[in-house]
Amino acid sequence: MAALVNNAGAASMNALLLTPGETAERLMRVNYLGTFHCLQAVGKVMVRQRAGRIISISSVVGQMGNAGQVNYAASKAGIIGFTKSLARELGSRNVRANVVVPGSPLSSPSSPAGAGAAATGFVSGGGAAGSVVESGVVPKSGTFALTASPLPAAAAVVGAGMA
Repeated sequence: MAALVNNAGAASMNALLLTPGETAERLMRVNYLGTFHCLQAVGKVMVRQRAGRIISISSVVGQMGNAGQVNYAASKAGIIGFTKSLARELGSRNVRANVVVPGSPLSSPSSPAGAGAAATGFVSGGGAAGSVVESGVVPKSGTFALTASPLPAAAAVVGAGMA
C-alpha cells in the first residue's frame, strides 16, 4: 500500500438548534469515523512496511466555521487535528500524513483553471516552520503531497478562506 487519499464527505445546512441528533451523528460517522477507520486499517499496513503517504481532505469550513454548518465544521476540524497528530505519530516510521483544505471556488467552469477549481493551502510542518510548500487547485496540492520527497512527517494546514 503506497498511498491513501481520504475524501469522505457528507454535509447538512441547518442551524444547530434545528439539527436533529441523527443528522449530527451521520455527519460524524461519515466524515470523521470514516476517515478514522480507513486510516487505522491502512496505517497498520504502512507501519509494517515502514513507508506510505496519507492525504486527508478536509474543508476550510473546518478551520473558519460557517453559519448553518456547525456539525460539518466540527467533523472537518476533527480531520485536521487527527491528521496533524497522525503525522507526528507515524512520521518516525516513514509514513507521511498531510491534509489538504479546499476553500471557496476560484473561478467559473469556463475559466482556464477548469471546473471545480478550489483555492487550497498545503503547509508543511517540517523544515522552516509554517512555510508554504504548495498551493493551487486541489488535485495539484494532492499530487504534491503524494510525490514530494522527502515530505516532512508533521503537517499543518492553511485554507484560502471563503467568499
